[in-house]
Amino acid sequence: MSARLEVQEMGWNETTATTSDKATQELLDSEMESFLRNADGKNLLSPLREAQEHLAKEHELQETTQAECRAALAVQEQWNSWFDQRELLRSDIKRGRECLEVTRRELAALRGKLEQWTAYERLCGKNPLYDYMEAISARERIRQFLPGWLSRRQGRLMALTRQMESFAKEHGLQIA
Repeated sequence: MSARLEVQEMGWNETTATTSDKATQELLDSEMESFLRNADGKNLLSPLREAQEHLAKEHELQETTQAECRAALAVQEQWNSWFDQRELLRSDIKRGRECLEVTRRELAALRGKLEQWTAYERLCGKNPLYDYMEAISARERIRQFLPGWLSRRQGRLMALTRQMESFAKEHGLQIA
C-alpha cells in the first residue's frame, strides 16, 4: 500500500493569500529586530534609533514600537539608497578624473611620437602616420567628452547631497 501525495499548482500571488498574516508579521518583526541589532545608530532615523536603544535595554520591542519602526523602515531604505547613489557618483567622478588624466598623458606622448614619425619609418619600415592620427583623434574625442560628463556627474552629486542634507535636518540624521 503506497501513500499518494497530491499537489496543487498555485501562482506566487495565490500563496500569499494562504499565508497567515500573523506569521508573516512575526517574521518581518524578527528581521527588523535583527536589522536594529546590527545597524549603525548614527545613520538611523530617530524612531529606529530609539527602538535600537530600547532593544538594547529590553531585548524585545513593544508592538507600538514595532509599528513605528515598520513605518520608518521605508524612509530608512530611501536614506540608505541615497548613500549608495552618492558613493557610486563619487566613484564615477574619481574614475572619470583618472581617465581624463591618462588620456591627456597619452595624447602628449602620441604627439611627441608624431613629430618623430620619420625615424619610426626608417627603423621599422612602416609609416605610422595613419595609426598615430587615428589614436590621437580617438583620444581627443575622449578628452573633449570627459569634462562635460564629469560636470554632469558632479551636478547630480551636488543635487543629491543637498537633498540628503535637507532630509538629514528633517529627520535628525548625520551625513558622513
